[in-house]
Amino acid sequence: MPSLVPKGVLAPLTTPFDRQGEIDDETFRAEIEWLLACGVDGVVVGGSTGEGYALSPAEIERLVAAAIEVVPRGTTVVAGIIADSTREAVAVAASLSRYPLAAVQVTPPHYIFTPNDDEMVDFYTAVASSASAPVIIYNVIPWLQLAPALIARILDAHAGVVAVKHSRKSIDAYRDLVGCVGAERVIAAIDNQLADCYAIGATGSIAAITAAAPVESARLFKAVRAGDPIVGPIAAFLADLWTVVGGANLPARVKAAQMAQGLPASHVRAPMRDVSEAEEAAIAGVLRQWSAGKGDLRSV
Repeated sequence: MPSLVPKGVLAPLTTPFDRQGEIDDETFRAEIEWLLACGVDGVVVGGSTGEGYALSPAEIERLVAAAIEVVPRGTTVVAGIIADSTREAVAVAASLSRYPLAAVQVTPPHYIFTPNDDEMVDFYTAVASSASAPVIIYNVIPWLQLAPALIARILDAHAGVVAVKHSRKSIDAYRDLVGCVGAERVIAAIDNQLADCYAIGATGSIAAITAAAPVESARLFKAVRAGDPIVGPIAAFLADLWTVVGGANLPARVKAAQMAQGLPASHVRAPMRDVSEAEEAAIAGVLRQWSAGKGDLRSV
């Protein structure tokens, strides 16, 4: 049901931790307020960028409750569910049903043993049956990429499964998926090629780069739709930023970008480590270079 697919630029929230690995609620709220002030259309709690894999179901619910409390009424809030059993995914979906979520994004079960296609259809059908919000297939696991035909089958199996978030870093794979299920049901997540995804027909995105550069990400979406030539410079900047943000310790790198723009200090949960001094300097350098050149964009 394409009408239920969240639209616009949604920022995947990082989850701020203190040095002991405990959630920093005050910084979490400050992050949401900052992102919304930068122009994004909504937020996503507990995704990959938010270290959802390291959060307990109770912590996911705690963060969802906080986000719902902070955002203005009607603002899009999506919650992530990362689970390796149908039982757990169903339980989390049910527990989140008390909140006015726009959707839940759900990863496939992915620990070692790969479900077959029938089992994957059953998994998403069960989650959709227990969730009050629409379900988005979060096709993010590198070693368990759901094929377009299987995604189409899952979408057809239950009306509550409304879209797929495409996280493969291939614009050709994106086009293949769009050709199979329709552009309006594919949420863009190719961080360094979002302009291309929008041009192909994406009506929204959930990409880590948005949490690192929210002003530019929000502006890019509007510029593509308006045919504004500013698309080129912004897309180039986001691609440059992605070269230093997109790495093995992605959540830590995104947090470093946020801190470079004034957000309070935030740490990652072990075993991940905070960025090195070299990584921090590289991220700050790209942001400074972009900021210094903004005046040149007035004539674009």
